[in-house]
Amino acid sequence: MKRKLLFMLLLVLSICSWAVNYTVSVTSSDPLMGYVDIEINDGDDYYSTDDLGTGTIDVELAKNTKVKLTAVCNDDDLYRFVRFEGSINTTKSDYTINKLTKNYTITAVFEEIPTYTVTVTSQGANGGYISIWSDNDLEGDCESAYDDAYEGGSSPFCYESWVKVYENTEVKVEIELIDGYRFLGLYDGETLLTADIPYTAPYTFIPTRDKTLTAV
Repeated sequence: MKRKLLFMLLLVLSICSWAVNYTVSVTSSDPLMGYVDIEINDGDDYYSTDDLGTGTIDVELAKNTKVKLTAVCNDDDLYRFVRFEGSINTTKSDYTINKLTKNYTITAVFEEIPTYTVTVTSQGANGGYISIWSDNDLEGDCESAYDDAYEGGSSPFCYESWVKVYENTEVKVEIELIDGYRFLGLYDGETLLTADIPYTAPYTFIPTRDKTLTAV
């Protein structure tokens, strides 16, 4: 009788252990920037924080379930994944829970990729041609000193030029002087960046903020 009771007790405990479920709650910090795909047991099932249109999903799963999380940006040119935080903390965009043994509350943090606008102006509006660019600029423009002074189009001499770039992007500045003028330096405020004429070899730098440079 005792053995039978013991067997029944072990059976009940086994069934209860097998039936344990846990909740995995995943949220995107900004659904406009990105979402999280959730893969269950190597492809048995799939969920996403996009499924309900709220940026959050709660999935109830059995104990020991394998759960893979993948953070995805809606536009890699505009946004980037920063980290998973909460029950897990990692900067990797892929994270796997090999055996689910507890509840998880996880937030995928996304952010806009910072951009900087760099402007170069000439202290003398007709002293030369200013050009600023990068190999991956978002937009830019050139202000001409004499829009109607030249036959067949605008003046080739820009007294102001600007460019907008993502962070960690190299920017190049080129200046071509007009006869009768000399170049004294390229300045960031009162700081001299270069006194060499950046023509055959453009002046290059990586901006870390919006800035306005002055060619003197």
